[in-house]
Amino acid sequence: MSLIAPPQNQKPRYMVQLDALRALAVFGVLVHHFLPQEFFLNSKLHWGPLGVRLFFVLSGFLITGILLRCRELVDSTQQDAWFTIKRFYMRRFIRLVPVYYLTIFFSIIFAGKYIKNSLFWHLTYTSNIYFSINEWDAVTSHFWSLSVEEQFYLFWGLFIIMLPKKYLLPGIILTTIIGPVFRLLIIAFDFTNGSREYILTFACFDSLGIGALMAFFNHNQEQFKRAKKYLYNFCFWVGIPLFIAFNLISIPNLDNTILLSFGSTTASMFFVWLIEHAARGFSGWIGVILELPALVYLGKISYGIYVYHLLVAYALNKILTYFGFTYPAWGWNKFVLSTVATLIVAVLSWHFFEKPINALKRNFEYKK
Repeated sequence: MSLIAPPQNQKPRYMVQLDALRALAVFGVLVHHFLPQEFFLNSKLHWGPLGVRLFFVLSGFLITGILLRCRELVDSTQQDAWFTIKRFYMRRFIRLVPVYYLTIFFSIIFAGKYIKNSLFWHLTYTSNIYFSINEWDAVTSHFWSLSVEEQFYLFWGLFIIMLPKKYLLPGIILTTIIGPVFRLLIIAFDFTNGSREYILTFACFDSLGIGALMAFFNHNQEQFKRAKKYLYNFCFWVGIPLFIAFNLISIPNLDNTILLSFGSTTASMFFVWLIEHAARGFSGWIGVILELPALVYLGKISYGIYVYHLLVAYALNKILTYFGFTYPAWGWNKFVLSTVATLIVAVLSWHFFEKPINALKRNFEYKK
């Protein structure tokens, strides 16, 4: 569910278009994993990494919004800070962990050889660290981003609830800056291996942090009205042109260090503009598309789609091969077959596994 900070004494407002953005983000991941590089400008836009960055900005935005509302309860002395933090962690656990561990269980059954050496890392949500020093595999490679989010949540819940209020904005800004600086340092000290500069948690702080910055400004709209306007204007007039330049245009003699250090940041700035408009609601034909019931529904089940998709493709290959059929190695046939199978699994999971478990959240409301 996608919510935005409400006026005082009102419940958070459901923002339908943000679910559509989730659907587009996970579609980008499917394109990246199931289609050759030449399709959909894959060689330029890298749809999978962009989809993950969009998820990160959305997570930073939505989770920080939730935590800021919880912070208000704590600051008004209505309840204990640790009570609130524990409720936050329990609700995150209920939403994320069961599906993730279920996927690990079936990964052991269908692809045990791939994860026998990395199982501990997956179980402890440290897959990003494992893949920063080891080879990718065909089933669990995407777990790195889930690890980044879990590590961020563990830190961020304490950060937003416990940090003195006057340090919140500087802390969020510092978090955002850490991302490109960390990537720059990895490259400068020749520690890069094609993965570390993207998948270690600090390397993703700009995407998560800039989403958090959006939430902070939305939560304190009157106090930071001008700062919010500056942020969105900067993201539009600077971030979007740089995003286009870095991703769609081959700039002669552009230092690869600049691209690796700041390319993800420019993408995150573009997503700030996109998410802000979707949160308020695009009008016209864009709004019509982003409110299509099918797209919104896919956004609701996007977590399952993302977690299951590589395992489903691998299991489908094994099953078809067992019965004497050939699983497409690449291209449209693989994309359609794997996507349809993933959607079927995700739909079943949502209605018969995730929703019943999510109902347990009612036992862990933020307010006493």
